[in-house]
Amino acid sequence: MFKRKRLLFLSLIIIILLIASVLYVLFVPDPVKTVENYKVALEDENYEKIYELLSEEKQEEFDVTEIQNSYEKFYSELNLKSINISNLIIERENLFNAKAEFKIQFTSVDFNEQEYEFTMNLQRENLINWKINWDYNLVHPTMKKDDKFIKERILAERGEIYDQSNNLIAKNGEIVVVGLQPSKIKEEKEFINKMKKLLNLDENTVRKSIERYNNKDWFSALKNITIKEYEELESQLRPIPGVFFRKKEARVYPYGELTAHLTGYIGEVSEEWINNNSSLDYRSGDIIGQSALERSYERTLRGKVGYVLYKEDNEGNKIKLMTKEAKKGKDIKTTIDIELQKLVSEEMEDKKGAVVILEPVSGKVLAMYSNPSYDPNQFSLGVSTEKWNILKNDDNLPMLNRANQGLYPPGSTFKIITAAAALNENIVNTNTKFVDDGEFRIRGNVVRNYQNEVFEEHNFKDALTHSINTTFAKVALELKKDIFLDYIDKFSFEEKKDFPLDSKNSSVGMINDEVSLAWSALGQGEVLTTPIEMSRIIAIIANGGYEVKPHIIQNSNNESENKEIISQKTVSELKEMLVNVVESGTAKNAKIEGVQIAGKTGTAEIDNKKEETHAWFIGFTPVKKPQYAVSVFLEKGGVGGKDAAPIFKDILKEKLINKNN
Repeated sequence: MFKRKRLLFLSLIIIILLIASVLYVLFVPDPVKTVENYKVALEDENYEKIYELLSEEKQEEFDVTEIQNSYEKFYSELNLKSINISNLIIERENLFNAKAEFKIQFTSVDFNEQEYEFTMNLQRENLINWKINWDYNLVHPTMKKDDKFIKERILAERGEIYDQSNNLIAKNGEIVVVGLQPSKIKEEKEFINKMKKLLNLDENTVRKSIERYNNKDWFSALKNITIKEYEELESQLRPIPGVFFRKKEARVYPYGELTAHLTGYIGEVSEEWINNNSSLDYRSGDIIGQSALERSYERTLRGKVGYVLYKEDNEGNKIKLMTKEAKKGKDIKTTIDIELQKLVSEEMEDKKGAVVILEPVSGKVLAMYSNPSYDPNQFSLGVSTEKWNILKNDDNLPMLNRANQGLYPPGSTFKIITAAAALNENIVNTNTKFVDDGEFRIRGNVVRNYQNEVFEEHNFKDALTHSINTTFAKVALELKKDIFLDYIDKFSFEEKKDFPLDSKNSSVGMINDEVSLAWSALGQGEVLTTPIEMSRIIAIIANGGYEVKPHIIQNSNNESENKEIISQKTVSELKEMLVNVVESGTAKNAKIEGVQIAGKTGTAEIDNKKEETHAWFIGFTPVKKPQYAVSVFLEKGGVGGKDAAPIFKDILKEKLINKNN
């Protein structure tokens, strides 16, 4: 009986063990753990761990380097930020095979978020472990051996630049490539001579184009020309055997030299820029703004690069996998009045200098012109090293924007700040009496009036009207250094301005004693400024004594603030004095019949030499409701009243008279 019970017990144990073994085989070695390990390893980019999860057969077929390279090449083309595996479903097909289905969301810098469905095959090894039967479809669902991924960039259309009336001053257009087909040229010597004459090319350039390719039926470029030049030359070039034309997209500046210092120009990006701005995805050969608004607003104008990702098999067949469309750059609308800009350029045609016209209350730049200028279109056409060196080394400095980058002594125009300080501090009033005998001595230094004039007894209003140096030197000593510098700060004269074009900062230099104080108060000594700064100074008087922030972009964040610089009483006195300067003083040549004008002339010595002088005029009009605050600067241009003031008159008389009528 005992033996039977013992045998029954052993049989039961054996049955239990067999059932347990079957249950272990069926349920305990679970493929879920393997798939989860794969998920963690993939998210951690741990390719050695992935390799450990592979079946023996697959480990023999692939090595870890091949697997790693497959993933990394795909992820590199994606510019991958992260991956997220979800929706995991595992099915056992039988005792030894299983299938896992899941989704992977790829977060890509270049393609945003992309989601794909994957299928993974697994097999049981040694009745214990589940292993992955890895293949290329685990990198991308459609990938096979020898497939490769190719990413192409789609360059964005550049944003365009407008004036305030929606006239395009920088746009996307076309240029014409004039080229040749050597096999069609009949008389080579005659052909070369015609190209020299019509396209202004040297013989060597034409010959190089003829000999550029072995295949004489290929198009070989000669010169890029504008559409306007093409229209002028086409009838002469087209009949010549061997000449051909091709159009291509290019940046076009419709007003050329007129707006060159505003728009700037474009050119190929430098290797240094690419290396220092790797996150912006510039490549060799890309176009970038090189100066002025094209440069300052490069990120706005450039837009967003797009991409296309292809999978290519070993026979060259390509399948598009992902696309991110390029996004056109944003357009920019400026405050520039192109018609006013034209008037300025006409008056400055043969003169060296700059004119800046502001709207006194808002600070909008209505016109800003520097002469001589350059044609930005030539950079779109392609500038050779030789041409660039000629431009860069030109003694007339056509690339320099004198309006905001040239620093010059302001001469007597600066007396406006000195007068504002003296009146505001009640050191003088308009009727304060002075006596002038032609010179004023300060510690052995002599201040004289222009052309050694003597004005005898006069008041402070007369001193500004006739720009009497001796009186302003005396007033400067009454002000003293601390008050004078305090008003330099009040007028923000030396402050760096938030302006989108690279600008130089004005400065009064070092004031060490009474001599340097006196000369600084006259706008000489070490005082240096820009035409746009002097437009800003006169705009402060024009708008009632409030801060002005010049800006050139419509609806910018740089609108002027309602910050009072000087009192209304001082403004009123200054306006009266500045009107008198035009009516009966040094600025009579700025008068426009029927329109009241306030202004101040300046004749600035250069390096203490009296032979050559800069000519200035700054003014505003109409006086009661000012619309224009203007600075006219002529580099080595003579005398303020004689040479600069008439330019102000000629620029504005037509606009003001027409408006009033």
